[in-house]
Amino acid sequence: MGHLFGTFHLHMTTPPPTHRTPYNDRVEFETAEFLFMRNQMSAKQINTLLDLWAVTLIKHNDAPPFTNQKDVYATINATPLGDVPWKMFSMCYSGIKPEWDVPPWMDVKYDIWYRDLLQIVHSMLANPAFDRGIKYSPYCDYTNDNKQYWKNFMSGDWA
Repeated sequence: MGHLFGTFHLHMTTPPPTHRTPYNDRVEFETAEFLFMRNQMSAKQINTLLDLWAVTLIKHNDAPPFTNQKDVYATINATPLGDVPWKMFSMCYSGIKPEWDVPPWMDVKYDIWYRDLLQIVHSMLANPAFDRGIKYSPYCDYTNDNKQYWKNFMSGDWA
């Protein structure tokens, strides 16, 4: 095996840090992150990819990190995302309905899931990972040529 494989293999098999729970290893974490966040692959395509991956691993008596898209989504949904709880309320249309040919959405009850945004922001700001990373007051940032940067929200004359 070449140098690249050895580097890749060691990188991908290192034990995951505890913050990667419920993932069994780094490959599971990075596969889920790639499929869901970066590629945003459809469920049907996830199943196709995992089937192809499984076929290549049969000769090694091994399996891919997930069995199908339901397994991927269940693992992602089990990922702890902080201590702000989910809340839910139900609602349905309560306005005037036509006498006939009522659109189906007017008769359906919808569950709305959300988190308290104030609690989320409080939790984020209390996170030590953000220490010294957030500027709480306006500032001006300049290059060596005395030109102003305009890329950060709190910089310049915006704030």
